[in-house]
Amino acid sequence: DNCNGEGEILIPTKVGSRFIEKVIPCPECKGKGETISKEDECPECHGERVVEEEREISVHIEQGAEDGDRIVFQGVSDEIPGADTGDVVITLREEKHPLFERKFNNILYRKHVTLSEALYGVKFIIPHLDGRKLVIESSKDKVISNGMVEIIENEGMPIKGDPFKKGHLFIEYIIDMPKREQLDDDFKKALLKIIPIVDETQ
Repeated sequence: DNCNGEGEILIPTKVGSRFIEKVIPCPECKGKGETISKEDECPECHGERVVEEEREISVHIEQGAEDGDRIVFQGVSDEIPGADTGDVVITLREEKHPLFERKFNNILYRKHVTLSEALYGVKFIIPHLDGRKLVIESSKDKVISNGMVEIIENEGMPIKGDPFKKGHLFIEYIIDMPKREQLDDDFKKALLKIIPIVDETQ
């Protein structure tokens, strides 16, 4: 009766020397446009037309999914009488890995090597993300330079939509140079015989 089923009422409001009509939700029906008598109320929802319930949602994360990808479950969010049911949106956040750095479908692995390993080659194991152990051996006839990158094809992340294809694994070599106090006289003499110092001022 208060709002004639409109859910809203007009109330006069004084602004300065004038009166204007302001629209507010009807306090009797709480903006619904209808009321339910106590004897007709549903014992479960008490006239609110909705009840709370818990529901489990099983989320499948596809191989190769990336940070920021969204998984949408249509029509499983909160329901409001007279309106479309909302969606549940899952946004993926990828945690940083202690060994690998991801760039789209490729992954980067940084390998620290000593000066001797850089000169004479190195053989090491990379524990891969899928549990395999990759045995990597550098070329014996090639000196490793600091920052050099080696590409291992098809050992990166699975490509979303085609799990049989993968990106690449990039191995960046970082040479840990010996500290000056570690170089004794015998080492210095031996090194100078092989790699003499060139005085460019003469």
